[in-house]
Amino acid sequence: QNLTSNPQFKERFLNEAKILAKLSHPNIINIYDFLEDEEQFYIVAEFVEGKPLDYMISNNMLSSTEQKIQLFKQILKGIGYAHISGVVHRDIKPSNVMIQPDNTAKILDFGIAKLSDSSKSLTKTGTKMGSLYYMSPEQVLGQNLDSRTDIYSLGIVLFEMLTHRLPYNTQTESDYELMNSILSQELPDIDSFISGLEPNIGSIIRKACAKDPN
Repeated sequence: QNLTSNPQFKERFLNEAKILAKLSHPNIINIYDFLEDEEQFYIVAEFVEGKPLDYMISNNMLSSTEQKIQLFKQILKGIGYAHISGVVHRDIKPSNVMIQPDNTAKILDFGIAKLSDSSKSLTKTGTKMGSLYYMSPEQVLGQNLDSRTDIYSLGIVLFEMLTHRLPYNTQTESDYELMNSILSQELPDIDSFISGLEPNIGSIIRKACAKDPN
């Protein structure tokens, strides 16, 4: 309620509603309506029953590598569809993916997504969005973002799904140290944490998480 008088918030909220309404895919949450009533804003969205992916990872609820890959492919399909539709999510992380009882993955929270063909940024210069552990180097640097920033974040998510850990030091309380790791520290070899992976998985993650988006 305290944000509804903020023009930037209202613009962001309308942007979210517009983006979500544009997307229709089995692996993306559906939006049904947008309402404004007495200066209160509402989005009516699909109810997604299930558990967040971060909860399933931390509680060892993903039973096999095959299940993890199958779920990840669904996430790829949803984000791939978003990219074809001109939408960059910019906040991909396990807590923004719900796994339904039938093992369908649903991507949530396109609230900070941005139409990639839009020339108008809704963020102030220097404002960083997303969750730091999953941010791409270009996002940490506050540079212009395109679909490749999502590809980087997806690489980190796959690493975490397979190893149950993040590739960077999560014990540090220093944002600077973590940002420096994202900018300069190469990802550890995933095969040193888990055996029996197909040989191309490690190279896929390294390519997705390359420091240079080119």
